[in-house]
Amino acid sequence: MPWAMVPSTPAMGVAQADGHPKHDVESRVMVRVSRREILTKRNPVHYEVLVGDVALRQQIGSSIAMIDQLRYLIKFCAENSNVTLRVVPIRTGWHPGTAGPFVLYEFSDAPPYVHFEHYSSSAFVTDSNDVDAYRKALDMIGEYALNQSKSIDLIAQTIVEEHQNDEPEILA
Repeated sequence: MPWAMVPSTPAMGVAQADGHPKHDVESRVMVRVSRREILTKRNPVHYEVLVGDVALRQQIGSSIAMIDQLRYLIKFCAENSNVTLRVVPIRTGWHPGTAGPFVLYEFSDAPPYVHFEHYSSSAFVTDSNDVDAYRKALDMIGEYALNQSKSIDLIAQTIVEEHQNDEPEILA
């Protein structure tokens, strides 16, 4: 899940579970979560997220944390018209997104680049041929992704399906 769309508390939990020192965890999470500001400020950037269905179902933390995360996604998209969230259903099969997560940044006044962020490092791709390949990959993934309305419905359905055996007060 993109860090800009993860509430601070679950982000801290994920980073702490990784075994990093607390001071390192706090700074890493704050940097990543602060990226959200470009989405919520006045004249925000357009942000389109293509996320695999698996990311909605893989439980990280408690059921309460997962339900909060999924509800947060629905609320965040409803409150920010510049954000488009599209889910790629699990039954899609292979597509370029199965090779791993990446972000394509495009600007009106600077060349585009691709960013990878992995377990302990990150990388930037600036070569125009490589960036074009990732743009094509996004187009391919987008062909499989649901529209935002159906994606939001799927997220709501996931809350019920994945957590139907949880305590009733959790789902309330």
